[in-house]
Amino acid sequence: MGLEKAGQAGLLAPKMKAFAIWSGGSPFQGRPHAWDGLMRAKSIGTKGHQMNRIAKLIVICSLSVMAISFCGCGGSGNGGGGQKQNPTTPTVTITPASNSVTTAQSLNVAIAVTGAGGTPTGSVVLSGGGYTSASTTLVAGSVTITIAAGSLAVGSDALSATYTPDANSSATFNSASGAAASPVVVTAAVRHRP
Repeated sequence: MGLEKAGQAGLLAPKMKAFAIWSGGSPFQGRPHAWDGLMRAKSIGTKGHQMNRIAKLIVICSLSVMAISFCGCGGSGNGGGGQKQNPTTPTVTITPASNSVTTAQSLNVAIAVTGAGGTPTGSVVLSGGGYTSASTTLVAGSVTITIAAGSLAVGSDALSATYTPDANSSATFNSASGAAASPVVVTAAVRHRP
């Protein structure tokens, strides 16, 4: 085999070897004589040897780039290709201090927001019976809102609350809502005449 052909064979050998590594098998499987011939040819002649080294560097660099691309080592914004955590929906629990009041009485309503992955932070809004509270910030996942006397309509009032996460919890929790287990019965206060 001439020097030029030997150099070409030497250039081909690392490419075939790289292909064998990448595909998980050898293109010369069952053909050891052909593979041995290429491996012997790549070592013949100084020119062929130099070309072989250059080819090796090119193939190694190409494989490195492909490996980085496939494993996500160069990922951005998610910790080097790690999966981003999906927010979960917390549970909103509403507990009135009493299930019956008169229009002359105020009513305290406790609201708790719980969820997996930590204590939700943010704010809640309580509504029902014609009443809507201001947005109130949670403290350690809960808050108590006082409904002033006369704010609820006479009758059976269903109370509900809506939770909105703040910047600290928006990546962990979704917005959520909940309702009291039973309505609050509001009766008109009796006025006593002198």
